[in-house]
Amino acid sequence: MEATFNSSIEFMNHDKKTYLFIGGAPKSGTTSLFDDLAGHPRIIGAEPKETFYFMNSDYSFLNAKNNFHKSRWKGFDSFFPSEKYEVYLEGTTHLLFQYQMIPILLEKEHVKLIFVLRNPVERIRSAFEYTKNNLGGVKGHVGFSEYVDALLENDKRAIKNMMYADANAFGLQNELWFSTYHLHLEKWCSLVPNHQIKIFSFEQYTSNRKGVVGEILNWLNVIDNERIVLGDEVSNSTYKIKRYGLHRLSLKLSRIFPEGALKEYLKRQYLNRQTHSPEGEKQEDDEASMRKLSAYFEEPNVKLKKYMDHDW
Repeated sequence: MEATFNSSIEFMNHDKKTYLFIGGAPKSGTTSLFDDLAGHPRIIGAEPKETFYFMNSDYSFLNAKNNFHKSRWKGFDSFFPSEKYEVYLEGTTHLLFQYQMIPILLEKEHVKLIFVLRNPVERIRSAFEYTKNNLGGVKGHVGFSEYVDALLENDKRAIKNMMYADANAFGLQNELWFSTYHLHLEKWCSLVPNHQIKIFSFEQYTSNRKGVVGEILNWLNVIDNERIVLGDEVSNSTYKIKRYGLHRLSLKLSRIFPEGALKEYLKRQYLNRQTHSPEGEKQEDDEASMRKLSAYFEEPNVKLKKYMDHDW
């Protein structure tokens, strides 16, 4: 998909490095938006997209080897292979929950933040399916309805027992808190000036990628007559696994197989045969569980309207 953006706005001063953070929420289209923006010739994306560099000191996903608490801002530049760009883009989705980092990020004059939020019910279901299928982290017999019952009861032990590893449990144990968006935005919006923050819905982005990307480029003052190529599909999508045991074995083999074109080819061939889209596969129990989640988020979603428009 190609999009051309026209504007007479002048480019920002090259001496003023802008840091742009896509700070969440997980499973809300942020990988696709990151890829769309990183394709611009004046923007460079972090390698990897999620550095987990600016995490609270006690957060489970903190990058233990390289983080702000060890190396301050200087260490952050190590994630970017070049210093010849105007905008330095990072996409750790868990930044949304890192309140300690707000004043630290604001130490830099040219910092901007984007949050993309998704209907919490759909987001939680996507997070569960992604952990179970893409990551192979949920035991094969565990269904979405069983997980939701444990989540609503705040039974973290039960959720942990559904997982193959503790690393898979943390996210699924905390999905209600992750998805109570108004609590997080209240922290960010009370400290970050309005001109430094943008909030989009997942639905807004996926239905109008060209418009959203154009708005962001305009906001960054890097829009011009150049042709921007957007990917045809949303990146990092969730898929459904046919054989869970085989998939866990393939994930183990993937970790030791050298990176390169052959690995990418084998991965594509494997996924073509072993996966299919989860859309349209909701069982009756799943529908009931989603209604329970909808009831839980009814009040939080009303409070969220203070910060963004949505129809959830």
